[in-house]
Amino acid sequence: HTAYRRQRQMCIRDRQKTDQELNGLIIRPTPIQAAAIKIMGGKKALSDEFQVFTLAAETGSGKTWAYLAPLLNNLYENRATERLEQQAEYGGDINRKKAGIQSIVLVPTHELVDQVYQTLENVAGDLNLKPYKWDTNSNFKDFIEHFRGGIDILVTTPGKLLSLTRYDSISNPRMILGSTRYCVVDEADTLMDGSWIEDTYGVAKLMTGLHHLVFVSATIPSEFNKTISKLFPKATAITTPSLHKLPKAIEFRVINASVAPYKGSKMKALAQALYAIHCDGTEMGYEKRVIVFVDNKADCEKVAEKLQTKYNNDVRYISCLLYTSDAADD
Repeated sequence: HTAYRRQRQMCIRDRQKTDQELNGLIIRPTPIQAAAIKIMGGKKALSDEFQVFTLAAETGSGKTWAYLAPLLNNLYENRATERLEQQAEYGGDINRKKAGIQSIVLVPTHELVDQVYQTLENVAGDLNLKPYKWDTNSNFKDFIEHFRGGIDILVTTPGKLLSLTRYDSISNPRMILGSTRYCVVDEADTLMDGSWIEDTYGVAKLMTGLHHLVFVSATIPSEFNKTISKLFPKATAITTPSLHKLPKAIEFRVINASVAPYKGSKMKALAQALYAIHCDGTEMGYEKRVIVFVDNKADCEKVAEKLQTKYNNDVRYISCLLYTSDAADD
């Protein structure tokens, strides 16, 4: 297990930034980014040896670029090697890409698919890499065209990726995923829990040529840790000292739903908390919005329906996230 210790690199929050840094001329990686680049990059990363990593750091620490930076570097180095091989075989400057998917980033929601894909779009052109997102708005014909031309990074959800197996023209999913070298499971504490793991792990097993498997999370729950230890006992953990520590600016409270007036009703406690937020006298003139997280994605609809029907809240839910606006007046 590897933890990037604070004393080994000064955290950028604790040092005065230079004028060049403030003007964007010098970019310094965050502690988790520096650790990931050091451990997941380099010559060892380009070997054929199967390696598993867990990358965990607090929210806002730059985890997306912590896994994208070494991934993009590995893909770029692989592409350079392929070009040299093509030049030796065919002569001249050849820039022909092989059909297939080089790497896959899995996320739990299509909103995150868009977010990660947009980040890749901003840099992929400069690296001559081709990202592609397979989401609710994608069509199979377009996917196959990109697949034949070579997809460097596919961003999708486990369920959407498994939907490829339902197309008659794909007789064996391993034909599509067999060339994938790198896989990142973002929001891994969600994608590896009981309600997702069948899809997530099922997809990963179809990637028979996998070199790197990276699980990324803002937390390491005990159940997640047990799952990874059981499935991948040799996984390398990359963490920061600030993991599982709340930022000082966040006010943290615990509500005991076992006492009066809730009497064991967590739903009643939730409804009361939403009402209290609505009536606390802050942010006058603005509509307040609240995000409610639940343990299991199957409970999202149940919680949303009860908040709507019994407590008259305006609620919308998506996948494993449930959004509410102002609490009801009654």
